[in-house]
Amino acid sequence: MKQGKQEKSYIIRVLALLALILQLGCSDTEFSQKPPNKIVQDISSSKVDIVFVVDNSGSMYVEQVKMANSFPQLLQGMQLSNLDFRIAIITTDVTSTLNPKKALAGLPMGALQDGQFIKFPDGKSFLDNTSSDIQNQFRSTIQRKETLDCEGGKFAIDKCPSSDERGIYSANLAVKRNQDNFFRPGSHIAFVFLTDEDVRGNALKNPANRPELQPQYGDYPESLITSVFKDLGASHTMSSHSIIVEDVVDPNCLQKQLYQNNNEYILAQIGTFYRSLSDRNRLSRLNPSVTLDSYAPGKLLFGTVGSICAQDYTAQLGSMLNVLVQDANRFVAKTDLNCAPLKDTFKIESCPNGTICSLDSGEKSVSFFPPLSPDQSASLSYYCYK
Repeated sequence: MKQGKQEKSYIIRVLALLALILQLGCSDTEFSQKPPNKIVQDISSSKVDIVFVVDNSGSMYVEQVKMANSFPQLLQGMQLSNLDFRIAIITTDVTSTLNPKKALAGLPMGALQDGQFIKFPDGKSFLDNTSSDIQNQFRSTIQRKETLDCEGGKFAIDKCPSSDERGIYSANLAVKRNQDNFFRPGSHIAFVFLTDEDVRGNALKNPANRPELQPQYGDYPESLITSVFKDLGASHTMSSHSIIVEDVVDPNCLQKQLYQNNNEYILAQIGTFYRSLSDRNRLSRLNPSVTLDSYAPGKLLFGTVGSICAQDYTAQLGSMLNVLVQDANRFVAKTDLNCAPLKDTFKIESCPNGTICSLDSGEKSVSFFPPLSPDQSASLSYYCYK
């Protein structure tokens, strides 16, 4: 009987120990959040982060050349306007069950897909004011070898990027990846879409019996707006600029693009989803009771829409430059922080003489009195879980 009590007592102690181990194993102490990140946020209205989303499928090389030829005027305008710019290039090619990773243009498998930045000749993933020979680096990168190989190879599948163009989805992936910390806190983020088709070819007009070609959430304009301000933070402004097949500004463009040089593989579609993304007043496709602006009130600037059939894209890029300069010339009275700072970690690193820089009571924004002029800047630092 005594032995039975001892065994019972032993079992109880073992169970108690196991319970304690399990409790510790599931405690907040054992599985705490990752260490907080330090964020240094430079407040300036001149920071512009531009992503060119280029359709690299067969039929697009002529348009890529036109973009390369038009870029010098944009570059000169940004430099004369003292914009602190960054430029990256991605493709519209996204992997899927029907579109596996490919090795094209002599690059590693999948290097040209899923919103990955294409490396420039200097080996870097983006160009900025400090880059050398910016015009030629941009030219040699926006003009895609895989596009030329596809056209020269008579559109053979093994030589071509996907014809399932998904520019918005690709931009979403680039935002979520934020390769090499390309997107800077407080910057204006601009997307430039160059494509002769809509997302997934013909967007919502694809046959209902082809579910694999129906747009997914990440293909919708609203998804990109949400990604920018959810994943990158509330301190940004954003605009989208579409050089597409347009039936309003250029009613004849669709017919011009179809079957160029009598090539049956060269198709085209009106870029309805891209056009929507460029106009903040357009109704949401996911919720027709609201406009796109409602996804980021006060943060979404009017973009521009131009015809891909134009002789060159100087006018289209000039219109985009006007948007960027307009945003850069604003006076900054308040700026949002990327996240709520952890207690006692917020610090004003620099503030212009004669200006009061202060953290607002809600601790999610900073006010400047008087407002920062376009030639002024401030710097903040704080820690948060993000």
